[in-house]
Amino acid sequence: MGYPIKTISHDEVCQSYLAGMSRVTFWRLRKNDPTFPKPLKYLKKLVWDREQIEDWYVNRLLPAQNKAGERERINHSEAKETS
Repeated sequence: MGYPIKTISHDEVCQSYLAGMSRVTFWRLRKNDPTFPKPLKYLKKLVWDREQIEDWYVNRLLPAQNKAGERERINHSEAKETS
């Protein structure tokens, strides 16, 4: 027998993983990012598998944030060297 799936709502996804992203921006992300996990229907509501969201966050969103932070550090250190 399988383990129960831990689900989270739209609001929980936005608050916990997407820095308070608005509902419209969230739906746009869902539509435009083919790697974003598909929702499940539960009692006429859309919910997401928490594990799939965490995997997406770690593999897709965190690397993008780290690259942006790295570029910022490089730009900052170059600015120091030229001053």
